[in-house]
Amino acid sequence: MKFRTTVIETTPSPLNCYKNLVLEALRAKGRWPSSYRSDKIPERISIETLERFTLEKEDGGWSFFLTFKTTEPLMPNTMALPPELRLDDPMTAFLLGAQVICELATGSGELPFQTVGNKIFLATVGPENATA
Repeated sequence: MKFRTTVIETTPSPLNCYKNLVLEALRAKGRWPSSYRSDKIPERISIETLERFTLEKEDGGWSFFLTFKTTEPLMPNTMALPPELRLDDPMTAFLLGAQVICELATGSGELPFQTVGNKIFLATVGPENATA
């Protein structure tokens, strides 16, 4: 069994990118890559076009920011919470953003890890030399 712990800081830098943390956890749990693709979400919003997953405090609250590659000029390329839905802490914003990424990648918002406070725990079963 492999066990990995990550901490989401109480005031994370907006330069910290959490995309790989979520995708590596999905991979470790055998849930990604996945053949899932929604016909209800535009192709420009996908795991393949996801560039960054960051957390930022704006308007007195925390939000996740998912930034996507775009080839269309003037097309919005960021998904975030509107100001009236901003959250009290970065961990809650992280969890909500991670759920969106899981939904895009697998069709399910189920997270591939457990959390306690601002700590993320990922446990996997497999060979000692497997990556998680």
